[in-house]
Amino acid sequence: DALGRAVGSGRSTIVKLEKGDLPLTDAWAKRLAPPLGVRPDQLLPAPQIPVIGYVGAGARVYPYEDSLGAGETMDRPPMTQGDLFAVEVRGDSMLPLAEEGWHIVYTAEATVDENMVMNRVCVVQLDDGDGSMLVKRVTRGTRPQHYHLLSLNAPTIEDARLRCAAVVKAIVPR
Repeated sequence: DALGRAVGSGRSTIVKLEKGDLPLTDAWAKRLAPPLGVRPDQLLPAPQIPVIGYVGAGARVYPYEDSLGAGETMDRPPMTQGDLFAVEVRGDSMLPLAEEGWHIVYTAEATVDENMVMNRVCVVQLDDGDGSMLVKRVTRGTRPQHYHLLSLNAPTIEDARLRCAAVVKAIVPR
């Protein structure tokens, strides 16, 4: 009752908000935050990003069959911006960078702009006929538009051509 009075609303509205029967909008969060002694963003659910596949043996990315329609999501990591995707780590192919069950979050913006991807860990898609996707550090190759793809626990792939690369923005423990 006190919270309802503090925000100028009735008890039934507060109960509906608590139960999720009424959506907690930005406007409601701004009204409720002061009497609760929190910031409005602390009341809102964490934005979600889609988990579209997994990274397994050889640090290869395996998209889920219905990748964007699978419905699996995770909380957006703090301090990340823009459109993001995530893949789940399966097995030990990403050690010591990431463990089983962790998520690798990367930008949805795939590019071949060297200024964006050089010397960074990326989800890369090879221009190799079958479009293999891997998680690797991208460095300059010996020929123009060819790249060395480094791993912490596997041999370097030398002079690979990339279809595209997306920068890893976060690695999130489970």
